Amino acid sequence: AQIIQEDINRIIINVRNNEKFDANSKNELIKRSKGIFGESLVLSIKHVDTIPCEPSGKFRFVISRINNK
Repeated sequence: AQIIQEDINRIIINVRNNEKFDANSKNELIKRSKGIFGESLVLSIKHVDTIPCEPSGKFRFVISRINNK
């Protein structure tokens, strides 16, 4: 999975398509994320086929785009 923070209270979590990630997993992820980041968090979960590496070949687990605006 990869977390992308678009704004102070807005996070996107990219999750690779996987048969093990079901509705229960999604609900648990939402519950835990809101427990960490707060109930006002706007959370989107995107199912993706792949999570690409950076041009350097490294994988970024967390990306913050707050300062890029």
